[in-house]
Amino acid sequence: MGNFADKVVASPYNRKNKTYLQNYHDDVVKTKRHGLMDGKYVTMHIKGIGIDMDDGRGRLEYLLPSYDPESGKIMDGPAMFEKFRDDIKAGKIEGYADHRVAEKEREQMYPDILGVPKRKRFSASIF
Repeated sequence: MGNFADKVVASPYNRKNKTYLQNYHDDVVKTKRHGLMDGKYVTMHIKGIGIDMDDGRGRLEYLLPSYDPESGKIMDGPAMFEKFRDDIKAGKIEGYADHRVAEKEREQMYPDILGVPKRKRFSASIF
């Protein structure tokens, strides 16, 4: 069993997926192709969609950006699959066997991708 510092430093989510989503977000910001959704800027709008790639692993949940910076619109599941199919096949994005784990990781990595300070994520103070 590791010490407390090991637990704080260890990544709580899939680093490959976080890096992929971070790069997507950063590209949209850098190229100023963000959109507006409910009066707020949108660069990704991450959604989980179940996909069976016919590779013997069955249906996996993938966390994918639903915001398309080329069209400025939110994509539905089939459009997301078409846009990201090659990256999924290439292993740039990993699927989750359990959609609940995927959702928990989405909740954890999203603020990190956007750069939300940790103190603003929680309503209670720890120290």
